[in-house]
Amino acid sequence: MPSSRSSRFRSLGGFAGVGSEGGFWVCVGFVSVMGLEKLCKILIPALNKHKLDNVRQACNARHIQGPSIIMTYVQPIPLEAAIVRLQGSDALAFAQAQFSSDVNALQIGTWQWSAWLDAKGRVVALFHLVYLNPDQLLLVLRGGDASRVAKGLARYVFRSRVEITTLPALPLADADNAQAFSVNGNVNDLTLGFDSYAVRIGSPHAANSQWRHAAMQAGHPWLVESLHGTLLPPALSLRRLGAVSFSKGCFPGQEIVARMHYRGRHKYQLCHVMLPSAVPPGLTWTPSSDDEGNLVVLDCIERHGDLHEALGIAHERVIETWSNEAENSPLKVLGTFPT
Repeated sequence: MPSSRSSRFRSLGGFAGVGSEGGFWVCVGFVSVMGLEKLCKILIPALNKHKLDNVRQACNARHIQGPSIIMTYVQPIPLEAAIVRLQGSDALAFAQAQFSSDVNALQIGTWQWSAWLDAKGRVVALFHLVYLNPDQLLLVLRGGDASRVAKGLARYVFRSRVEITTLPALPLADADNAQAFSVNGNVNDLTLGFDSYAVRIGSPHAANSQWRHAAMQAGHPWLVESLHGTLLPPALSLRRLGAVSFSKGCFPGQEIVARMHYRGRHKYQLCHVMLPSAVPPGLTWTPSSDDEGNLVVLDCIERHGDLHEALGIAHERVIETWSNEAENSPLKVLGTFPT
């Protein structure tokens, strides 16, 4: 939990942390109802404009009681899509030079997985790159801050004829299954197809999280803001998704990623698991004292009873141990995805 946040809550007998897109969690002492109400009010500015009523209602979530504290995980608030728009006659060329996917292979009315990497090859943005018309591309972020991404990209525009803007975040909801990489609608109401499921962005209906189950089964990662700049593409299985091209030419981080691909194997792997308790996205779940024996959680949703389905990243040796000791492990491995 961020130390900068924890110091703000000691006067209430505890402290709290916020997981950007996937909900938030609170760790407090045995405080009174009034103390918890004050804590909720302090959390409001960090909850991305969600109302106090949502927080109060969420405070009825399950508690995991320890010797001196109560851990409360508030069930995930439905996700929203932050969007960055590239517009102009050089939008396609600019994207081809900056992003890890082969943008030139995109056809109008389709989308592809893509990422923006730093010089060390780490993922600073993961997104669906949507090709709406010849002069416009949309980066539908899989988590993260659109303003940060737009400001970062703007530093590399130079003389390119491209305008980079952010659009209001839009709610995500289920849609009827659609062909993979298909796009329907417009910038204010898009439906992206994934074959086994589809997601509607900007639905006038209430947002929901049912599509996240299908996304976890398919190994489609969500990257909360706190994890940006910390993970390499193999850990997110981006080559499998087509988000990394080794034949397109240069892009930021290309040399690092190519060397890792051709000369060595990344040891951390994306996995689909069932957890005995909820874990906020962006944090780690550790079943033992083994330094490598932890899971970095990308997304987590309640399934049934006390079980929670999650998509996360762990060392391949640890995943193998969890699989081989399934009867004794509190974590159940449902599937893994290649680096």
